[in-house]
Amino acid sequence: MWETIRAVLTSPNSLSTLIFLGLIVATAAVMTKSGLLKIHTSAVQIGAADLERNIIRQQLDYVYHHLQGLEGSLSKPSDYNEFLGKLVVEAIYDEYVNWITFNHISRSPAYIELKQNIIADIVKKMTVKTEYKTTEFLDYVRNDTKETIGKLIEIRELYSK
Repeated sequence: MWETIRAVLTSPNSLSTLIFLGLIVATAAVMTKSGLLKIHTSAVQIGAADLERNIIRQQLDYVYHHLQGLEGSLSKPSDYNEFLGKLVVEAIYDEYVNWITFNHISRSPAYIELKQNIIADIVKKMTVKTEYKTTEFLDYVRNDTKETIGKLIEIRELYSK
């Protein structure tokens, strides 16, 4: 093997061979960076799948911690209300997970309104107390949903670079 390499490097065509190999390596690097080429070996995994996995991980982490903060505002001291608060937050989290994994989150007003209505419907359906069905609280839920969608898009833009 080493003699073959030495023969190639000492031949009259060695410069063109090295330039050709350099172009192949540069092309592979650009294609890997853009996500067109994926390299998966037992030692190295390079490609778009890792980038996408990282984006999804960051988005799920944000949504999880954000909803943990909301859980405290939905639950009151009694065990029953705390249990209901956990169920509502879990149902909302499941909905956000669907949005993230399908990767179609958009800033369009129609998309945001649709998703706001879905989250508001989950809250209305799963809560018992009338204070969570008021217009003020549902407006809070809608605003929070809009802000969360904006954050998820920001996370995607930040980690896509």
